[in-house]
Amino acid sequence: MSPDGSKLYVSVGHFDGGPPTSASIAIFNRVRDGFVPDPHSAAILGAIDKTGLLTYAASISTNGLELFFTQANPGGGDPAIYRAMRLRVGQPFGDVQRVGAITGFAEAPAISADGATLYYHRLVGSAFQIWTVTRP
Repeated sequence: MSPDGSKLYVSVGHFDGGPPTSASIAIFNRVRDGFVPDPHSAAILGAIDKTGLLTYAASISTNGLELFFTQANPGGGDPAIYRAMRLRVGQPFGDVQRVGAITGFAEAPAISADGATLYYHRLVGSAFQIWTVTRP
């Protein structure tokens, strides 16, 4: 959810307790007491939701200009955490890059309110642990 509560960034796909078989992110807008699909969601997330990849677990920054998310190849390999940026709220995200400081099997990013710390879970052995990376 956006910090102001006006938008939901939702993982849409097939999640049945194991690895997802399909996954993408969609935006929903608050309308009165509920949420409705954002008609511009596909355009805003076009650089993020890639055909053939699983994209899920989004976290939006306080200013709405950065979106962190998990992306995985259903054909194999570890899921990884990415960041997409935009210049203004309402514009499409672009400049998608893997967060290079995070290695291994990593999912579910959550950016802190001040944007300095990114929390995520990482598979270590057979257990998930909460890890962080920070920036100045």
